[in-house]
Order: sequence, then C-alpha cells, then structure tokens
Amino acid sequence: MPASIRHIVSQKGEFGDKFMLPYDRIFPKKNGTVIQGTVVSVFPGKPGTSGGGTIELANGDVLDYDVLVLATGSTWEGPLAFHNQPTEDTTKEYIVRTRKQIKDAKSIVLVGGGSVGCEFSGEIRDEYPDKPVTIVHSSSLILSDVYPERFRRRVDKSIRERNVDIIYNDAIDDIPPFPALDAVRTRNGKHIPADLVLSARGGRPNTSFLNGTPLSSSLSDNGRVQIRPTFQLKQHDAIFAMGDITELPEQKTVKKANEHASYVAQNVLAFLDGKRKMKEYKQSGEVLAVVNGRRGGVTYLGILWGLVFGSWFTRLVKSGNLLIPLFNTEMGY
Repeated sequence: MPASIRHIVSQKGEFGDKFMLPYDRIFPKKNGTVIQGTVVSVFPGKPGTSGGGTIELANGDVLDYDVLVLATGSTWEGPLAFHNQPTEDTTKEYIVRTRKQIKDAKSIVLVGGGSVGCEFSGEIRDEYPDKPVTIVHSSSLILSDVYPERFRRRVDKSIRERNVDIIYNDAIDDIPPFPALDAVRTRNGKHIPADLVLSARGGRPNTSFLNGTPLSSSLSDNGRVQIRPTFQLKQHDAIFAMGDITELPEQKTVKKANEHASYVAQNVLAFLDGKRKMKEYKQSGEVLAVVNGRRGGVTYLGILWGLVFGSWFTRLVKSGNLLIPLFNTEMGY
C-alpha cells in the first residue's frame, strides 16, 4: 500500500514485480493453504460458545473453521480503487489507464487532504513539476485532527513549498469523468481550473459482505466491526477481527495493523489451546510518515511530547524505498 501512489503516478524506477507479489511463499514451512475467492456469507457457531462455523464463497464452496479472523481491510475509490480489482490483469490495466490520465491532464484537483491526497500531490509534482495541482479538503487544516496542529502545519508548509494549492473548508461532491470540463465547481461555489479530478478520500471498511449475515449485529453504524480488547467479536468467541475494519478509536495505518496481528496471533493460539486468559490490546501512540515525493516529507511520532521530523528522516524511513523491502520480506521474497 505505501508504494501504490508512486506506482500509479510514475513509471520511473517502476517497482514492477516487487509491487505485486503472489501468496505462494506466505507459509514458509508449507503448513498452510491459500484459497483465492470472495466470501459472501459467514455462518458462525451459537453466540457465546467456543464452536467454529463455516464461510461461503462466491463460487459456492463452503469452508469450515475452528477460528475465523476477519482482516478484509478497506475499499477505495479513485486511483487507489485498483485494490478492488478482481485479477492481476485488470489491476495492471487500471493502473496504466490512471497513469495515462495523470500524464495527459493539463490541471489536476485532488479531493481530500488526508495522507493519500498529500502524497499524491508530491508524487505528481516529482513527475510533472509544472502541472497545476490543487487539494480540496473539507477541514480547516490538512490531515486529521487526531494529529497535533504543529505537525499538520508542517505538512501544509511542505506541500505549499512545492507549488501545490490547498483549499480548506470546502468539498467536491461529484467526481467528473476524465476529461472533465475546463473547471470543476466546489460545494461552496468556487471554480477551479482542472480537467482531471481524482478522489483521494480515505478508505472505507470492507465489511459489506457481513450485511444480512448473523454477524451484521457486530457492525457499528459506520460499518466497522465491534470487538473486545482481545480482538474477539463481542458475541462470538471463535471470531477475531483486526486492521482497518475494527471499531477502535485510532487511525487506520499499516503500523496499527501489524500491531493487531501480533495480538491476534497470540490470542488465536491461546483460544485453540483452551486458555481463558488472553492478551488485551493496549494502543500505542500514533505514527505517520507523509511522503512528499522521493526526497521529502514530514513524520510524526506520538511519543514523549510528540516528535516531528522533516525530509531527511522521512526519506530515511519511507520516502526512498516506500517500505517495499520490509513488505517483500514479510511475503517471503
């Protein structure tokens, strides 16, 4: 995911086979099986019991489970919607088509000033130094107010220094197809010159497949899964949930998902061993590295009084290789 935005915008130093990897090495000791399919329904055991259940796939196959872990992540719109594509070929086609639109556009508007919108602006500026780019953000300052103002202002300054415009307290409700007309109209009536409008809004929990199933009662109003501190669903001991889909008061980041995985792995093993005592989640401080092209960015570490670092640190931890070596290692490559 961290490499997705650069890969979409540019072919220079393209990640190629390092960007998309198969799951053939995910079980190094060959002690697991990967099944590619789409889950359409879940049939758990009785609430409050330790019994397993079954899941049904779109092709009609039914799989039994003793323990089920829901880790379905987010769904995206706009350029990052390639994550929603069904095959490798359609994914590559989607990326090539989006990359060409960015190249052919005369002026670009990014809808959303979270980390996705910020990083898109930097990658576009690297590739097309003179192409007008504007971010439209619904809040009064870039990023989420979970982060301290001084960090957000530092990110704002970093973006503006690269000649990217930011419009605050406004929104674009409808994303026109490319090529759009000469200008796009915001909710407040402002006209921005642009022939390409890209949605950079944050992801949404990928939990729609649970609607209409016995697990629908475990979903909050915003579609996230309600869990206990042990990551178990509140009414189903044998079902765990982790990552972006959880109803936890924290930002949905790769760092958080990795922390969840450690807790879930320990607790699943404890559950299968019949142990009643499980490890309860203790949230860590927020950490965010916002890349501004290959050589820039701003990083926040939610430790001590909250540490903010500039381009040199962000380039060291993320901007340069976008964490690809780390993810490749985790995938067995």
